[in-house]
Amino acid sequence: MLSSRKEIAETIRKSGHRATPQRIIVYEALWRAGSHPSVLDIHEYASKIDPSISLATVYKNLQLFT
Repeated sequence: MLSSRKEIAETIRKSGHRATPQRIIVYEALWRAGSHPSVLDIHEYASKIDPSISLATVYKNLQLFT
């Protein structure tokens, strides 16, 4: 279970990717959803944390995580 952004960042790094603030937020949104959220749900959550995160950023990071 991931309980902090630090742990999320480490998980992203272990997969061979840079742990950018946007990736951490998108990963956190996906993880906290607990089920199958829509891209818009993830974007809504991420935008509350960082209003500059675009829908395109969410799509790109979800593709990266798959």
